[in-house]
Amino acid sequence: MTGFAGLGHLPLGTCVVQAISRRSADATVENRAVVDALYDVAVAARQLSRRDPVDTAGVRLLWHLAESGPCRPSDLAELAQLDLSTVSRHVRDLGDAGLLTRSTDPRDGRAVVLDLTPDGREVLDESIGNRVAAVAPVLDSWHPDDRAHLVRLLRALADDLGTATNLPTRPTDIEDRT
Repeated sequence: MTGFAGLGHLPLGTCVVQAISRRSADATVENRAVVDALYDVAVAARQLSRRDPVDTAGVRLLWHLAESGPCRPSDLAELAQLDLSTVSRHVRDLGDAGLLTRSTDPRDGRAVVLDLTPDGREVLDESIGNRVAAVAPVLDSWHPDDRAHLVRLLRALADDLGTATNLPTRPTDIEDRT
């Protein structure tokens, strides 16, 4: 036994620095494979939004607004991790399209509160439905356990990345991350 956790499998006489370097290089290759796979998924996911009635940023803001409930534009910008100026531009367009409302904050008459309209909820539901319809033919062939495992791993990755970058995480009803 070498006394170093995780290195007991190495032949006697192996330099600990070599072993750690090899393990680090393996992790770098594995991490690169994860990043490459995420990139491939993101490219494919972009195709899922082609039929949406609003652009991807609009759907993202509608989704955050649906998840959070009524909120100020600055809060929506923080949730979506976008600049306030970007959110303001999209909010104006979404408001002009009748997908969200802007009202005076009852706690501070100078501030604005955003909320989804029924049309906004409908557009969001349609956009999510487009994505579900696009992935269903692929995922329907997967075993239910594999789909559940994918959800757990993706949720764990999103939560851990959120924690590492101080982003808000999304609560989940799937607690088992194994």
